[in-house]
Amino acid sequence: MHVPGNWGNADLGGLPSTLNTCAPSTMKNILCEMNKLSQKRELNWPASLEVDHHGPTLSSPILFAEIGSSEEEWNNELAGEIAANAIMQGLASDKEFPAYLGFGGMHYASKFNGYETGGDISLSHILPKYHVSSFDKEMLAQALSKCTQKAEGALIDWKGLGGEERQKVISLLEEEGMNWKKA
Repeated sequence: MHVPGNWGNADLGGLPSTLNTCAPSTMKNILCEMNKLSQKRELNWPASLEVDHHGPTLSSPILFAEIGSSEEEWNNELAGEIAANAIMQGLASDKEFPAYLGFGGMHYASKFNGYETGGDISLSHILPKYHVSSFDKEMLAQALSKCTQKAEGALIDWKGLGGEERQKVISLLEEEGMNWKKA
């Protein structure tokens, strides 16, 4: 599960250096429902967060709820039913959770899964380690403005960023007056 958007180049569609509007509580509700239904229906596939990546670029809130990464997974009818039901139930839910930006890690944002599924917060945009070089005030402003909720703070995958990368992210967050904590 992730928000499509490009922190840098747009090699896989969308516009370069352009994020989409995210709906963090909706995304959390869907992800938690996917995990619950996967256990209940004995599929036992964990649903996971991914960092923001690829297009399209749209003007309305968007998220990608995906089923695996292979044809075997894509053709699993039970997984399709679970995803469809989780999406419908997640969209119908009115549960809201404080939104946090995420920083660090690679494609799969596994460090943030526990916060998303077991905590009382929701993740909005997640910047991967490999795009910290293109992260600046303008991209932070986009991450904050392109969200259906005001970000309460940021989580930093401490081991998912190098020292200089962490310092760059922290400096930009503190310039903006944002709270952050180690994940």
